[in-house]
Amino acid sequence: MTIEIRGSVKEIADSIFYDPSQYYNFKRDANLEITLSEGLEKIGSSAFSDNYYNITSVNLPASVTSIGNSAFRNCTGLNRETIELQQFSELGTSAFSGCTGITTVTAGAGVTEIPDGSFSGCTGITSLDLGAVESIGESAFRNCMGITTLYLPDTLRSLESYEGNTPGGYIPFYPFHGCTGITTVSIGGIEKLENGMIPIYQDMTIEIRGSVKEIADSIFY
Repeated sequence: MTIEIRGSVKEIADSIFYDPSQYYNFKRDANLEITLSEGLEKIGSSAFSDNYYNITSVNLPASVTSIGNSAFRNCTGLNRETIELQQFSELGTSAFSGCTGITTVTAGAGVTEIPDGSFSGCTGITSLDLGAVESIGESAFRNCMGITTLYLPDTLRSLESYEGNTPGGYIPFYPFHGCTGITTVSIGGIEKLENGMIPIYQDMTIEIRGSVKEIADSIFY
């Protein structure tokens, strides 16, 4: 089924292509191809989340400035490879988590925060430019295994974490937990480097720049 949403539509409501228990808009696995036209400004929370209807293709117009929580979560049909965060004045948590087709993320002028879970599980990301961000939310890039080079800017002040339960007990999960592909990391901005803030694996090159004033106990031990 092909759906075109033309430019006179300015907003897409929460969960419109997501929750069959409430709406029953389409049958399960409907194989939807969705075209969103320029002029659309807002996409609601969970609008295309979890791919219940098997969305094979959906685009993201440059006119969209507001995206709700989990709007495209696990929407593997999103056919936008590059996400420029400066496009959005509002970006909800987990907005693009699990969108494996995304390859490039850039945080241009004016972007100071990346929300929790924004790109968690986006395994296709190979290029990441954090610009001048000041805060990165918990699990923002968790399990993004395609990232090989990580540069934390001097503007960075906060890497948010949550306590995750593991066989060894509760440990902090920071934004880049599970990014096993990283081979080069340059750390700046944050004043104290805590355990778990960056993933440490074999065959890595690590640079700790002058803005870092303290390294926690046993961090490389």
